[in-house]
Amino acid sequence: MTGWVGGKEGVVFKTTNGGISWIQQTSGADSAIEEIFMLNHQSGWMLAPKYRVQPNEWTGTHFMQTTNGGVTWIKSDYPDVLLYTISFCDSLQGLMGGEQGLILRTDDGGEIWKVTDIESTLVSHLRVNKIRYYSNNFVMAIGGRAEFAGPIWRSTNGGQSWYVMLTADKLDDFQFIDSLNIVAVGGGLDDGAAKALSTDGGRTWNFEYLGMFGTAKAIALRTPTEAFTPLTNTGTYVHTNDSGTSWTEHYTPDSSFVNDVFFADERNGYMVGKGGSVFKYNFPYTFQVNQQWNIVSLPVSRNNMMKTTLFPSASSNAFTFTPQGYETRDTLDNGVGYWLKFPSAQTIQLDGYPRLTDTIAIQSGWNMIGSISKPVSVSDIVLEPAELLLSQFFDYTFGYAVSDTMVPGKGYWVKSNTNGSIILNSESLRLKLNH
Repeated sequence: MTGWVGGKEGVVFKTTNGGISWIQQTSGADSAIEEIFMLNHQSGWMLAPKYRVQPNEWTGTHFMQTTNGGVTWIKSDYPDVLLYTISFCDSLQGLMGGEQGLILRTDDGGEIWKVTDIESTLVSHLRVNKIRYYSNNFVMAIGGRAEFAGPIWRSTNGGQSWYVMLTADKLDDFQFIDSLNIVAVGGGLDDGAAKALSTDGGRTWNFEYLGMFGTAKAIALRTPTEAFTPLTNTGTYVHTNDSGTSWTEHYTPDSSFVNDVFFADERNGYMVGKGGSVFKYNFPYTFQVNQQWNIVSLPVSRNNMMKTTLFPSASSNAFTFTPQGYETRDTLDNGVGYWLKFPSAQTIQLDGYPRLTDTIAIQSGWNMIGSISKPVSVSDIVLEPAELLLSQFFDYTFGYAVSDTMVPGKGYWVKSNTNGSIILNSESLRLKLNH
């Protein structure tokens, strides 16, 4: 899972393992990164204020582009405009927006940018905060000024021309649920966080304050109905389960201030904030167990690994297999299989962080091993040393059966000719973040 974050003084970090570790890249900018947009693992664009004349007074924008995953960024300067948002629908067609309601369009991947045609209204000159594509033709942008107005720009020809609508306060980010349903967030310090909902493809909007302190600067969808929004400088975020109709406020870990949020898929979400904070979404994993005996394992990482907490409905101790025979365990480990007995068939739910890879020690003879957070084909398992020879993998469902795939939550028997290890690695996913 690959992603990027940007911060102050042109700092950019890249991860290739879902945020476990980060490598700093050279952006070429010396001021805060305003936005990063990565089209894929290789192609991306980035915006940053150019330089400061006086405190909080900026005179231009750095525009950076990469075609090699951020190993190098090629910088161009726009000395007379402040640009805050950038988006591409493919490798050629893209849009940028910024102060004075300026929206620029490119058809050649960012080499040449042209001013687009925008309907003239009393608010069309206000700042553009976010641009997103729904398709090559359907594009929207939002922005405004806090406590004054929140214009919304709508285009159906790929951003060549725009119509402008109005909401009551500044909007900072939005997401397309589908072609008709759109949810936007924003607000200001005086009236707090706000939302705006559209059910007709952005033609009309229902604006409402949430009654919560802070400004909603970003929004990310985990599912079509569930979304998350950080509230800046509050140590909180808000969450909806009904496509933005109602919201609940939560504290971040350690009440850290968060600014941005992104979901790569339903299970993998990230929030980033001040001081280089990066938080990963904790999604409950579920799997089925049968009545009586099962071989189970832990597909997630978490702090509390007590058997009584993980499997409170189990009617037996947890038994694992060692060279000395079966042994009970009160505290369970990842990568290990355990016998557990349940009074009835049921769904097990485990909170924790995904384990997308694991290296499991194997001993000569029979082993009970565990799985990771995503299915892994037995044929894709890496053996160390290479001369390690394994039997078939066996799972248990009222009896033993050969398995060709290791499934999250299940445990397996496998026999080895010698000591060694096996490496489980799930399919990688793309992630893009900006701070």
